[in-house]
Amino acid sequence: RKIGPTLARAPPGLRDSWTVRIEVPPRLSRIEPIQNVLNLKPYHERTPDVGPTNVQAPPDLIDGEDEFEVEDIITHRAKGKTTEYLVRFVSYGPEDGLWLPEKNLVHAPDILKAYHDCQKDTQQPTPTRQQLSTLKGRAPQPLTRNGHIWQTRS
Repeated sequence: RKIGPTLARAPPGLRDSWTVRIEVPPRLSRIEPIQNVLNLKPYHERTPDVGPTNVQAPPDLIDGEDEFEVEDIITHRAKGKTTEYLVRFVSYGPEDGLWLPEKNLVHAPDILKAYHDCQKDTQQPTPTRQQLSTLKGRAPQPLTRNGHIWQTRS
């Protein structure tokens, strides 16, 4: 898997010349930082004749802190008692999207509102048990498992 250019150093205390420590971005924290050199390839800068390179915009300075401009909210998930949003940033690719809690999106209320409005439009109401029974003409039957086959009780 390609994760982009990383800095490789010889880890202290190891005498093996085949082992290096790479700098792993926080979003890829599951990757082991100590790798064998056979797993690594040299990074080659993309030439302009192949296609445009992404120039990442520097963050804005708001209230003394770096802030990145939110392009879009992709989806959301519940994380404990909070809701996190998968956020895509302007001039950054989809691989740079981050899961951020709602408290980190205080400077993007219009994008958050647009996301919630879109979610309300696409949500289908969950049918009640009574509505389901009228749709099928009978009440839902409980299922039992017989080996690897699920069957209705008869």
